Amino acid sequence: MDILSNLSDSLKELITLNGLNEKTLAEKSNVAISSISAYINKKQAPYLENLITLADFFGCSIDYLLERTDNLPKKEYRTCPPFSQRFNELLKLHKYSYADFQDKIAKSSFYEWKRGDSVPTLQNLTDLAKIFDCSVDYLLGRET
Repeated sequence: MDILSNLSDSLKELITLNGLNEKTLAEKSNVAISSISAYINKKQAPYLENLITLADFFGCSIDYLLERTDNLPKKEYRTCPPFSQRFNELLKLHKYSYADFQDKIAKSSFYEWKRGDSVPTLQNLTDLAKIFDCSVDYLLGRET
């Protein structure tokens, strides 16, 4: 399955488990109903901030939303630092440079993330988590 299908399935499940509908989810999470509908109908991937907002709302990991894990622990997650800060910390920790990413990530994206000029797409997030051998939540700084 692809990432959009995984996200769609997880959102549908969580909406049902929590006795919600798209409209109430939108109202309670402050994510536009048009965005939620687009995610559920696999028309659009969420921006990073909406992905984090939805995971925080449901008290689940981003990895659960993306079906990278079946584990649905209800817990508190940390507030994410700016992506560039976390990315630079992980690069330093692992002693990685662009050479370690060149087969998987565009050079321009890599340096934009380092400078804080942009954030990764959903696909890039999962690719980065694989490269760093960690969860998406750890990659974003939501968990330690």
